[in-house]
Amino acid sequence: MISKILWLPINILQLILVLVWTIFCGLFGMVFALVTNPTYSHRIMGYYIFSPVILAISMVRVKETGLENILDVPAIYAANHASQLDIPIMCTRVNRPMFFIAKIELKKVPILSQYIKVVGMILVDRKNRERAMASMRTAIQDIQGGKSIAAFPEGTRTKTGELLPFKKGVFTIAKEGRIPIVPIAIVGSAKALASGSFFLRPATVELRVLPALNSEEFFNMSIEEMANHTRSLIQQEIEKG
Repeated sequence: MISKILWLPINILQLILVLVWTIFCGLFGMVFALVTNPTYSHRIMGYYIFSPVILAISMVRVKETGLENILDVPAIYAANHASQLDIPIMCTRVNRPMFFIAKIELKKVPILSQYIKVVGMILVDRKNRERAMASMRTAIQDIQGGKSIAAFPEGTRTKTGELLPFKKGVFTIAKEGRIPIVPIAIVGSAKALASGSFFLRPATVELRVLPALNSEEFFNMSIEEMANHTRSLIQQEIEKG
């Protein structure tokens, strides 16, 4: 308790810096996208500008393995989700133009909603199946047009540390479009920033990129089997610690 109290002023400063940097990157990113193109600007913003600074402010060090498994062709990068920091952690190590599948509720967030619209992120209305499926079809077209998709198939951040069941959306995209899925295990991000918390802690996080799933055997599975198989691979990595 004492150490947490002593750390509080630093933590408050960190949160202020994170907020300021996020707002700046959102505004600058929109302008950058308009004067260049959304795919190029989003890649530069995520990999070189936004993510490294956020992780530096948060005092988070990322150790990566399996970067050779990142594909040169568009793919779906599917990761577990335990912390708000998972997004910059992925973006700072996967040097690809990744566009996140996000919940439609983010349209209500100032600046972020405008950035999402300008760069062409994919918003999914999880309460409306017809609209959700339309978003999935848009995602297939975007990937075939050169974008890679980053997704958290759990659909939300786990609050217990246990890997949640994987939802079928991204696996529907993969099956219908025959798009490779690259599983990613993020180990230790909750130690840096737990779900539902604003208390940042210095931590070392591991990002492990697993071999792509793009075989005929994988695509011939049912969507549920594809989801369960991908989940089991990520679960194995998490259990290794």
